[in-house]
Amino acid sequence: MAFTKFHDPIATDNWIANSRHNYAVATGATNSANAVLDPAPLAYYNGFVVRIKSPYTATGNLFVNVNGLGVQPVFVDGATASVSSVIQGRYYQLLYDASSSAF
Repeated sequence: MAFTKFHDPIATDNWIANSRHNYAVATGATNSANAVLDPAPLAYYNGFVVRIKSPYTATGNLFVNVNGLGVQPVFVDGATASVSSVIQGRYYQLLYDASSSAF
């Protein structure tokens, strides 16, 4: 299980919206988010942070791909992100855990 999880989106909306560091409006199909950062990271690494605005409400397991570095699963509180873990239009901060190859 991944150690990382989403932070409370309501408490962090204003902070993330006003921060441009590692922030992207995610695109993609439901449950598969793509984020493009500028400047582009060269690789995922332990502790890598990406902040996204979700384009959809999750209907199943969630996966994220940052700048084409590869699709990675997302965990919430140690379990695979699932139905309603992600809500359309909300901001989320994801922290990469290299030991589990997941956010």
